[in-house]
Amino acid sequence: MTSPYEGAPNSAFWRTAVADRPDAIGDLYRPKFAVDKTASVATAGSCFAQHVGRALRVLGVKVIDSEPLAARFGDAVALRYGYRMYSARYGNIYTTRQLAQLLEEASGLFRPADPVWKRGDRFFDAQRPAVEPDGLDSEERVLEHRAAHLPLVLEAFSRADLVVFTFGMTEAWIHKRDGTVYPTAPGIRSRSARFQELSIRRDPRGFRARARDIEGSQSGDALPDHGFAGADHRDRIGQPCGGREQLYKIDAARGVRPVVREL
Repeated sequence: MTSPYEGAPNSAFWRTAVADRPDAIGDLYRPKFAVDKTASVATAGSCFAQHVGRALRVLGVKVIDSEPLAARFGDAVALRYGYRMYSARYGNIYTTRQLAQLLEEASGLFRPADPVWKRGDRFFDAQRPAVEPDGLDSEERVLEHRAAHLPLVLEAFSRADLVVFTFGMTEAWIHKRDGTVYPTAPGIRSRSARFQELSIRRDPRGFRARARDIEGSQSGDALPDHGFAGADHRDRIGQPCGGREQLYKIDAARGVRPVVREL
């Protein structure tokens, strides 16, 4: 009995095609669509989206920042307080569910449960607790800051011709009562949940149903998969381990239409 791997070329195996030659992957990379420098790009997701945004700026692409910090503040201060990371000051968004929830909230269609957390005598925005690392002095101040933030979220996505979203994980903390998703563990009123494929695919549809025509790319943090063998590895580069990517043409009137095959 012969092995299905017998006779396969080196390009069929991750180690010999990619891992052993990281600077010479050649035609393994094939862009799925061109990004015109005149396009306005919004970024969100895990920290990988920060790297994408910085790289696009270096290339001269217009990356949206609807919540900028004055230039007199250096990057160290800006990043500590959640500025210059993404297209608005929402911090890391690890799941498609949280992204869809954010746009629903910004559109006035959803109110998160327990929106403010207290630690000691300081108060934090439960949906983006890291953007004020020292917290604020009252619950009212947190709610005021969030009320100012949400219109800028809508502005960022309404201006976008292209949205780049990178997955951080398929798990999240969810409020037991109403399903509010949090980026970090909120305590005993929540449960942890792993999103299944159907949910991960459905949540971006909720996001796109509230956006105008946008090209979208969603991907995961790049992880090698040494156990995979195939014709080539174009579909694996930049993918979450065992994950998938799909690009969409968004049309608010007609729904979501995939413009490339599912990987």
